[in-house]
Amino acid sequence: MFPELFQLGGVTFHTYGVLFGGGVLVAALGAAWSSRREGIDPDDTWSVVLVIFALGVLGGRLEFVRTHWADFSGNLAAIPRVSDGGMVYYGGFVASLLGIAGFCKLRGLSPLAMLDLLSPWLPVGLALGRVGCLGAGCCYGGPSSLPWAVTFPEGSRIAPPGVPLHPTQIYESIYCLFIAAFLYFRPRAFTGQRFALLLLTYPVARLLNELLRGDPARGYVIGGLVTNAQATSMLLVAGGAAIYWRFRGTAR
Repeated sequence: MFPELFQLGGVTFHTYGVLFGGGVLVAALGAAWSSRREGIDPDDTWSVVLVIFALGVLGGRLEFVRTHWADFSGNLAAIPRVSDGGMVYYGGFVASLLGIAGFCKLRGLSPLAMLDLLSPWLPVGLALGRVGCLGAGCCYGGPSSLPWAVTFPEGSRIAPPGVPLHPTQIYESIYCLFIAAFLYFRPRAFTGQRFALLLLTYPVARLLNELLRGDPARGYVIGGLVTNAQATSMLLVAGGAAIYWRFRGTAR
């Protein structure tokens, strides 16, 4: 819809890249601000943010390339051009979890405590990133006759132009903000609770939002029935339930 925000000194600032980076920065600032209240050194928080950024971009981009390999097999030079759009959130999320676990082990920190700190802020960053998806035209919805349907202009490189579509990107931004507020303001009874609740809320909302998506190339585990994101959502919900059950009776 608005793939490019502006140009400065011959450099094009793409909507997706700017808002993705802005989302990471907002989430990082929020987590650092909350660190001392959670008993975590802000320096460790910033180090974890760098790990998340690096592995999140790498994992998210590689998963996108994997599920859209037909678009990249003849143009490998396009793989690093993340600013043009094209990331899979779950790819980056899983890669970041592995990075957080490794970092916390090296520093002698509790991974669950760190994930509790980050959990309310990750959806905030994703909410901004999804607005970038709308600008780039990726992650678009299926046809819709609702009054708030969005129509992409002629020349759109990703979303079909001239067709009213569900604004699934904005749907996700909205429910991410609700989840963030729920996790932040809900009293924490035990270490790991916020992370478990993140896994019990976001994947369910994402699974339902997938039903309205219209981009067919995002990949299926069961052809035409269950998308990669829906299958991953189910696994994450099961993981969240296991964490909640395992640690619900422990002290914070």
